[in-house]
Amino acid sequence: KIKDNDEDLKDKIVVEMKDLDYSDSDAEFLHRAMNIVNTHLDDSDFDQLTFASEMGVSKSTLYNKLRLLAGMNTTSFINSIRMKQAVHFLEQYPNIRVSELAYRVGYNDPKYFSTSFKKYYGILVKEYVETKIKHQ
Repeated sequence: KIKDNDEDLKDKIVVEMKDLDYSDSDAEFLHRAMNIVNTHLDDSDFDQLTFASEMGVSKSTLYNKLRLLAGMNTTSFINSIRMKQAVHFLEQYPNIRVSELAYRVGYNDPKYFSTSFKKYYGILVKEYVETKIKHQ
């Protein structure tokens, strides 16, 4: 089981931002958005409405700002952070069970998580560990 002292991971910015010069307010918006998603990382009920509410904006404003600043819709933004955090967990705990990993990054269905991981990275979780982590 992974210990809950992984707070340092939650502070990392894991979404690659486009190569743009952001205003301070835009950079702050993205930083807040990433922190909110990371705060709810293991919450499978975290959705667009909750996200917008915690950001203090409407669902459509959140969608439009994320589309403009990160090039993603709200769901893709959340999933991107979850997938990148999954890789961080895999790097720290290469022997973690897929089900444990899925729950840690907000998926309540390990099979769906595995499918999403493969779609996002192009390989299965097990293959990722074998090729990217254990052979570094």
